[in-house]
Amino acid sequence: MSFECDVSLFDGFGPENVMLLRDPTIKLSGFLVIDNSYYGTPAGGLRMAPDLNANEIIKLARTESLRFSSFGIPMGGAKSGIIENTEVASKPVLISRFGELIKSILKDGDYYPQPGLGTLSEDTDKILRITGKPEMLPKNLGIINTEESIKKCYTGESTFYCVELVYQTLNSFLSANNQVEWNSSPKIMIEGFGRVGSEIARLIKSSPFTLTGISTLKGAIFKEEGLDIDRLLKLRKTEGDDLVNQYEDKDLVNTEYDKLFDLTSDYETDFIIPGARPEAINQENINNIQVQAIIPASSHPYQSEIMSTLEEKNILAFPDFISSAGDILELSTRSRSNEQAEISSFIRSEMKKKIKKIFEKAYKEKKITPYAYAKSFALKELKTKLERREKHSQGLHKVLKK
Repeated sequence: MSFECDVSLFDGFGPENVMLLRDPTIKLSGFLVIDNSYYGTPAGGLRMAPDLNANEIIKLARTESLRFSSFGIPMGGAKSGIIENTEVASKPVLISRFGELIKSILKDGDYYPQPGLGTLSEDTDKILRITGKPEMLPKNLGIINTEESIKKCYTGESTFYCVELVYQTLNSFLSANNQVEWNSSPKIMIEGFGRVGSEIARLIKSSPFTLTGISTLKGAIFKEEGLDIDRLLKLRKTEGDDLVNQYEDKDLVNTEYDKLFDLTSDYETDFIIPGARPEAINQENINNIQVQAIIPASSHPYQSEIMSTLEEKNILAFPDFISSAGDILELSTRSRSNEQAEISSFIRSEMKKKIKKIFEKAYKEKKITPYAYAKSFALKELKTKLERREKHSQGLHKVLKK
């Protein structure tokens, strides 16, 4: 476990608070990072993995801030994580104890947890029940039917909608010399096949796209003609992550879980979807990645050092804090509806508007990458809110001095 913090991750926007939470009696260690509270109630996913560290959670909390500010949702960025160590205590016990450690923070309304990597809505529901307020959702969103938690994976939906909309509209924003040549049935690889990845696969099944590769912690599989999505979904229910070792097919390629995207150098691929750990696109694999677009379902998938390389290779590095915003858009929608069909329609509409704006501003006006434009817009929103807070604090200070 590493609690060393990279000071370069601290800036004028945050983080406001970085907490190490421990219970040595059950070998529990975890983190809670509040990136900012000035944009609204801090919220963000709870993840669980064996190799978490403080810097990862700090970076992910900032991504949450960018996500909320991009869509003007009045919530601040935060992230929590539990180092998965079941040597002494089971996963349910670790989650319950973690909930007890942050109970006072939750009761004060200083953090709202959502499901994340390695956790489910049942886990965050359990933590909220520990506070004695299972319906405790940010009141400033005007959410209706507050006892209903996020059951459907709307992050999977928003990511798929981005893939679909990029495929349909990207060329209309590019010059004649830079047109993308898509495959007639665009080929997609997904990193991770849990709550998010499996939802994306379900949507691919009834689309013109072809799912050629997936990975889990147990390995990765690839078939150029396409994987059988129905079989994958059935195996996920019975085998979990080991589905990649139980799936059998002719001409199937098996590889290590972190080598899936390397296959794009040998097989034509249109889209890759990072959907698990941070910095899945990094200096070790960037030279092997040959795709048209990267549409993340996870947070912070790009190692900062490789962004310029992606641009040089004419690979669209779509902003992760936009494509993976489905669950937070679902939360904001509840002031109007709790019907799944209406929520899905709203998310698609928001994605369509956001993608159009990003592409227009980036390609037509600013002449910069979509990622650079989207990040600058989100930070500008945060800066405006921070400056208002500072002015309010200064005014309050003057009143108190009188």
